Amino acid sequence: MFYIIDDIMLPGKTAGSKARRDINFFLKPEKEVFLFQHDQKGIAQMEIKSNQRKVIKEVKEDDVVLIHWPLYLRKPFNGTEWISKVKGFKIAVIHDINSLRDQESAELVQKEVAGLNRFQVVIVHNKKMKQWLLEHGLTTRMVVLGVFDYKGETDAIPERTFQKKEKYEVVVAGNLAKEKAGYIYRSEKADAYCINAYGVNYEQNDNVNYKGSFEADELPEKLEGDFGLVWDGQSAKECEGNTGNYLRYNNPHKVSLYIRSNLPIIIWEQAALASFVKEHEIGFTIRHFDEISEKLSQITEEQYNRYLKNLEKLAKETEEGAYIKKAFKEAVSFFQK
Repeated sequence: MFYIIDDIMLPGKTAGSKARRDINFFLKPEKEVFLFQHDQKGIAQMEIKSNQRKVIKEVKEDDVVLIHWPLYLRKPFNGTEWISKVKGFKIAVIHDINSLRDQESAELVQKEVAGLNRFQVVIVHNKKMKQWLLEHGLTTRMVVLGVFDYKGETDAIPERTFQKKEKYEVVVAGNLAKEKAGYIYRSEKADAYCINAYGVNYEQNDNVNYKGSFEADELPEKLEGDFGLVWDGQSAKECEGNTGNYLRYNNPHKVSLYIRSNLPIIIWEQAALASFVKEHEIGFTIRHFDEISEKLSQITEEQYNRYLKNLEKLAKETEEGAYIKKAFKEAVSFFQK
């Protein structure tokens, strides 16, 4: 029996649950278990306690169990000790490492890594995340995902064609709150491009063309622009702060969105996925925000068309779940040896 275990699946216009839902769809478990269905504190606690007990009792030694990490559970049932009691071959697929993202204390880092060490295999985002976990005490096997897949509800993706422009349109998609995407509010209007922003928590700003907020499944067909930007933090000069630093280790889901939308990518050169963008030739990297204008002015039709051709192949792969299927197959192979 193949199980997938998650906390709660909530619909919404952020990417928060999109990657989890897509993994469930692509891997097609024989049984999905959500540890609680109601967000009301008292009810949720009872559901979590009951469902954890059921999982511990039901799962057999020869079952495979994939658990989304992290599980956002109500106290006092938010620890990881119960995972050790679950039989079967346990695989964690990482969505976030909160102690890394939030720059928390060494004690909390150790606690999170100890939780991951309760699994037989951990599916990590990329090689940089793998190295960070090794350096902080993860001893269990790791499998590298590469990039998140992206299931779309439509094939009506905007057609991208090269046109030499005085002003290119650069897409920013995601959580637009100032603490997460403060750079779009601090950036000055540029001669070479304008910013088209999509997402929740937007605050009015004259330097940004706000295009609205859409469900994650329909977003690929909504993105209007020539490039998609991957940048985080408060500053329009450097990727800094907790969210900026986190780009060094994680796979932002917006990269998968841009791929699915056939949108060439501009990404900070120190981001973990910068090497993926360069290797697959689907965009270019920047050291500083100010480089965007200069690099856009140098784009040729041949170069842009090469980006589009390579994106087309990757979009098909991510639409079919190729990356999580490959990573899961490799993870399960350790069980079969």
